[in-house]
Amino acid sequence: MTYSLDHPFDVRTLTSRRPTPEEYTFTKAKVSLEEVHLDITDKEEITNINELLERFYKLYASNVLFQSLSYLVAQADIGFKLLKCTDEGALLTSPVGGGYDRNEVKSGNAPDSYGSAIAFSQKCTRIDILTWDYPCIFKRSRDGVTWDDEFEIPADFFLSIDCDTLQFNIKNKTAGQTCRYQITGWYKDA
Repeated sequence: MTYSLDHPFDVRTLTSRRPTPEEYTFTKAKVSLEEVHLDITDKEEITNINELLERFYKLYASNVLFQSLSYLVAQADIGFKLLKCTDEGALLTSPVGGGYDRNEVKSGNAPDSYGSAIAFSQKCTRIDILTWDYPCIFKRSRDGVTWDDEFEIPADFFLSIDCDTLQFNIKNKTAGQTCRYQITGWYKDA
């Protein structure tokens, strides 16, 4: 019985060598480009970010450069916020304090009961509280409507808090023992 090989047999490797093709060209797969665009024209359209994310289930890479205008949106505890960027390229909205552009100082003697709220000219993202002589009770509001729980600040004490504060209120812990205070609000220019 005779076997014929259509290609030479290599005795060193006990395999056959097939001739290498002189030229091989890869054929491009016929794939049509599918693009999904979402035009947000109203701020109300970004109230349900999970629904928006469900629409973007495919990612594409392309060799074509596009110029685009992008917005970063984040969910805060009071709704969705458009994140801003500084001139240096850093995110302006940050949970920790960074460099601040401006400050406002509110100082005085605490009354025995809460008076009208003391307001900053704009929302501050950090407040420094200094107290002298006697302890006081402090509470703050980030929007002027909803107030956070009050807390005690000891006499001759310094406290720095990274939090959004638009208004605050202060009173003496014990009537007749007047606490002197100085509260500094820090913020970045918008």
